Amino acid sequence: ENPLTEWATDHSRLFAAVLMKELDRARLDVLTREKWGDEAFVVGSRAAYLWCPQGASESPLTARFARLVKDGATTRNWATMLKLQALRVDRRG
Repeated sequence: ENPLTEWATDHSRLFAAVLMKELDRARLDVLTREKWGDEAFVVGSRAAYLWCPQGASESPLTARFARLVKDGATTRNWATMLKLQALRVDRRG
């Protein structure tokens, strides 16, 4: 359900943060109302998606996101998420 994959083509700079609790999702709504320049933020049903074209380490979005969720999410870049999905499919197969 990641809408950012349509135009965020560098999968090492596109992140999915799987949220641990519904409360964490509601807490993130404030980030959807802010302007992030070239960065983008979307909250889905079970994950938040962050586009950080300059990288996560220098990103104001990832810094703010981390302060809000603390340990309430696990975040991986999209390339890793696709590899994990492929492993899951292979094991089913």
